[in-house]
Amino acid sequence: AMGDSDAASSGSVFIPDNTIKFGFRIMGVFVNVSSEKTFNGDVTFSAAFNTTGGINYLELGGKAFMGTEIKERSKATMKASLLAKYDDVKGVFDLNIAIAIKYPQTGKTLIQTTQDATLALNVNEKQKIGDHAKWSLTIGTPKVPNQISFLELNTWAYFRTGNNLVANTSFQPITLTGLRGINPSFSGLPEPLGNDAKAGKGFDFGIGFNTKGDLHFGNFKGGFSLGGEVNCSMIQYDASHSCVTDRFNYWYARGGLAAYASVYMRYKSLLDVYLGLAAMMQAGAPEPLWIKGKAAVKLRIKVGFIKLKIKATIPFKYGSICPKDNEADEGSDGKEEEE
Repeated sequence: AMGDSDAASSGSVFIPDNTIKFGFRIMGVFVNVSSEKTFNGDVTFSAAFNTTGGINYLELGGKAFMGTEIKERSKATMKASLLAKYDDVKGVFDLNIAIAIKYPQTGKTLIQTTQDATLALNVNEKQKIGDHAKWSLTIGTPKVPNQISFLELNTWAYFRTGNNLVANTSFQPITLTGLRGINPSFSGLPEPLGNDAKAGKGFDFGIGFNTKGDLHFGNFKGGFSLGGEVNCSMIQYDASHSCVTDRFNYWYARGGLAAYASVYMRYKSLLDVYLGLAAMMQAGAPEPLWIKGKAAVKLRIKVGFIKLKIKATIPFKYGSICPKDNEADEGSDGKEEEE
C-alpha cells in the first residue's frame, strides 16, 4: 500500500553495495501553481553504476495527491504512486502503479477503492519463454481484483496478459456466496480441462458487481440482493496439453457467466415472501467445445397460516470437457460410456 505521509518524501533508500562504484538520486516536489490542493506530489530519479562503469540500475519513483495540501496528504481524495526500475544485472524491468480513491473524505462516501487499485508490468530478459523474454502485465489479479464502490454498488475487475499465464477458471468468492445463498449446490470450479495448471501465452479478465439494500416502513420490511460476474481467458498452449487440439494452433478460450438476485417482503407475522433466482454457466471453445451450468429458483410464501415452498435446480450440459479422456475410456473397455 502506498504511504500518505504529510511530509514530502521520495520513499527511496540507498543500501550499501560493494558492486556499486557510483550512484546518485535526484528528488523534487511538484505542485499546481494556482493551488497546491488541486495537485501536488514528489518525484525521484536514481541511478547506480558498477565498478567497471556499466549501469547497475535505473529507478524512477513518484507519488501524487489530489484534493489536499502538502501538509495534509493523508486527507487526499486520490493518491497515486509509481515505481519503475530497470535492473541491468538481473535483466529485469518492473513497473508498479497504485491508486487509492475516497471521495469525499468527510460525510457519506460516494466513491471509494476498497484497497489500492494496482497495475504491474514485469519483463525478465534472462528468463526465456521460447525465444522471447518472460513478461506479464496485470491490472488487479483474480485473488486481489481492483475494487471500487459507488455508494452501495460494489464493482471489481482484473485483467492479465503475458507469455507464461495460468488462466483463472473460477468465480470470485463473493459471487459464489451469492449463488450459494439461493442454492448451496453451486460450485466455482468446472471439471478439469486436462492440464489446467499449464501456462501459456494469452490473457484473462473478470468483471463483476454486487449490491444489496433494505427498506423499512413501519411494520413492513423488505430488501434485495443482486450480483453477477463475467470472466474469460484466451490462452495458447503447447503441444503437451492433454486436451486442447492443434486444429487452432493450440489456442483455447474459456469463460464463465453467473448472476443471482433475491428479494424479500415481511409484514408483522401475517406476510413473509422470499424469491431467489440464480444461474451459472461455464464454457470452453473451439476444441473441445463444451457448456456446463445450472439454474436455480427458491420461493417461500407465508400468508397467515398458509405456507408454500418451492425449490428447484436445473442443470444443463453440452459436449465433453476433455474428449481425449473419453476416447481413453472407450478404448479400455470397448464400450461407449453413457452420460
